[in-house]
Order: sequence, then C-alpha cells, then structure tokens
Amino acid sequence: MPSIIGHSLAGAVASKLGLNKFANLNLIKLTLLSVIAANLPDIDVIFHHLGWDSFEALAHRNFFHSVFFALIASPIFAIAFYRKENSIIKAQLTVYFIVVTLSHSLLDMLTEGV
Repeated sequence: MPSIIGHSLAGAVASKLGLNKFANLNLIKLTLLSVIAANLPDIDVIFHHLGWDSFEALAHRNFFHSVFFALIASPIFAIAFYRKENSIIKAQLTVYFIVVTLSHSLLDMLTEGV
C-alpha cells in the first residue's frame, strides 16, 4: 500500500501540473490542498482506530475510496477554499480535485493493500 508520503507526493506533483491551468492561484495553498485531497480517502483509518469499521461502509477501502466520495468531497474543497474565485474556476478546481482524490485509489489499486 502506498504510504502517506507516496500519496502526498502524488498530490504535490498534481499541483505542479495544475499550475499551467491555475497560474493565478497561490501555489502553496494549491499544493497543500492537493496533498490533503490525495490523502483524504484514508480518513477511514480513523474509523478503524475508533472501532467503527464494523459498519461496512466505513471499513478501509470502501466508501471513502470510491468515485462517489471524490464527487462529493471535491466540490466542497473548491467552494470552501476558493470562495472568491468565479464559478468557472471553481468548476475547473472541482474536476482537478476529483482527479487528485481519485489518484489515491489508483495508487492503492497498484498494491495488495491492507
């Protein structure tokens, strides 16, 4: 399973690639949010440590590793952290964060997992 470092690196690389599209945005903010978005699906590990993973949807690599979760979380990122941007930029950022969030699941698919 890729480590937090591997997922963070994927988010950081995505932010550098996204700079061509989002040149007017703050690089540090975009990179930090990209790293968070790339690691966000592992929030289910918290539920495991709290003992809540007996509910199947909260178990590791279920809901939080799904496309549906990426579709929910990404517009929240774009709207919450880029309020002052116009709706076109927010829509583009939503697509960007979907890709970054899904990079987590794609990297996990390349390994055996836990």
